[in-house]
Amino acid sequence: MTFTDSAFAILFGVVLLLYLPVAGRSWGLRAQNLLLLVVSAVFYGWVHPVWVALLYLSASVDYGAALAMERWPDRKRALLVVSLTCNLGLLAAFKYVGFFSANLQALGVPVPVVEVLLPAGISFYTFQSMSYTIDVYRGQLRACRDPVDYFVFISFFPQLVAGPIERASDLLAQVTAPRTVTAAGFGAGLMRATWGLAKKLVVADNVAVYVDRVYGLPALSAPLALAGAFAFSVQILADFSGYTDMARGVAQMMGFRLSPNFLHPYLAANPTELWQRWHVSLSGWIRDYLYIPLGGSRGGPARVAAVTVVTMGLSGLWHGASWNFVLWGLYHAALVLVYRQLWPLLKPLPRVVTVPGFFCLVVIGWAIFRQTDAAVLFATVRHPLPVAPAADAVVSAVVLAIGACGGAVLVLGLLVERWLLPRLALPDRGALRVAFGAGLVSLVATLLVAWMRTNADTFIYFAF
Repeated sequence: MTFTDSAFAILFGVVLLLYLPVAGRSWGLRAQNLLLLVVSAVFYGWVHPVWVALLYLSASVDYGAALAMERWPDRKRALLVVSLTCNLGLLAAFKYVGFFSANLQALGVPVPVVEVLLPAGISFYTFQSMSYTIDVYRGQLRACRDPVDYFVFISFFPQLVAGPIERASDLLAQVTAPRTVTAAGFGAGLMRATWGLAKKLVVADNVAVYVDRVYGLPALSAPLALAGAFAFSVQILADFSGYTDMARGVAQMMGFRLSPNFLHPYLAANPTELWQRWHVSLSGWIRDYLYIPLGGSRGGPARVAAVTVVTMGLSGLWHGASWNFVLWGLYHAALVLVYRQLWPLLKPLPRVVTVPGFFCLVVIGWAIFRQTDAAVLFATVRHPLPVAPAADAVVSAVVLAIGACGGAVLVLGLLVERWLLPRLALPDRGALRVAFGAGLVSLVATLLVAWMRTNADTFIYFAF
């Protein structure tokens, strides 16, 4: 089930009818958490019920491992290994076994190519569960005693399949604490979720039609590949940040606060800033649980470079079992390393120069990310010029224009958020704020009716 399904609107309506009236009662928190546990299982297992068993198998191992670490501290390293092996083993079995078997076969090793249906969101909930056991191992967190609370933390349906990847110190703490839902908070959540829905259905899905056509071609010239990558940069931001907005809005309507995952990433002026703005929860996870434990910025230049390459390469592989994702990660590792060397020269430049310049480099990265056919990718690099320049120029211009139209909607939302709303200084509970919020929701609803496609595409990051 996804946020764009009509079934979700019905399910969430029922949830609110049962969830909101019990708030503040002595037994209300327990009832809410039990409801969230059941609803999360229904949400995740709507199409493939077996996925729920896989989710709770992983969660059960980590729940038990964390409790055992506190009971037998002298064995906690071995228990952590059990937890990590289970989580990484599930990822390897469901996400990478086909990739590795296909590559071994290509090298002449006689192994069968295995195709396994990838459970939605497995990369997200395994990372979230791993962070919990690692934090308990480090002594930064007490193990959760209540299995219901822990399973709600792992399976919380708004962010289950595409994040944000939450830390137990934040989300689990909210699960175990009484929650209140104010009219202002509910309205703000509704506005955020509606705007996220518009970004997905109005922007991402309409731009996706042209991006899919471009990257479905058997051969691409460099201009057309870059035009498609520019449009894809708009699509993936609208798609993924739209999901995050919907997740945060739905959670806010139930009294939860989820982490922001996108902080206007295309305003980044350099590679370091990009990863402080794009997919923030994953970037933070990789920094805290991979980059720093491997050595981080400690040691000589060669060691730091090696850690950066390994970290970014694995980050790319996290996104999918395909070499283009690995190349995308290595490309961004190269950007980081080059930027570190050129930083003294680039620092004096104004952002009006560095932001557009770096965005062009980001678009090149998206061209690598989006092209899953390695043969077409390498052919584009070897033969970058179009066979029919005039026709290629026209098609490239159309794709650029479509991407620009989608980008204009995102820019409009940015201006409303960062320029208009602060200047209005509307009171939290004032009638003016309510009227303005209703007006925004009505405007976005009009966009949805006028411009949404009949059938919504699957969210891009469901595949990761």
